[in-house]
Amino acid sequence: MINIIKSLYQTDYYQWIEETVKQLEKGDYEAVDWINLIEEVKDLGKSEKNAIKNLLIRLLEHLLKLFYWNSEKSYNSRKWRSEIVNFRIQIQDKL
Repeated sequence: MINIIKSLYQTDYYQWIEETVKQLEKGDYEAVDWINLIEEVKDLGKSEKNAIKNLLIRLLEHLLKLFYWNSEKSYNSRKWRSEIVNFRIQIQDKL
């Protein structure tokens, strides 16, 4: 059974997730594909970190535009301010 689950990881990721959740809920820990599950949890942490990093970069870009790009300020400042608020909310939610 464990070999079937491991092959699912490569062939049908969504089904692998469903099967892994079922096994964990049932307490069938011996059938869990621990190697791939651990990698997925590690990757989840990395993707969250990268998402926050990207949001911080976008926030900084818009703050710099708002304060230093005078030629476009009158046309874009409302949009930039809105984006700044939006990025701050997203960052706060992720943290």
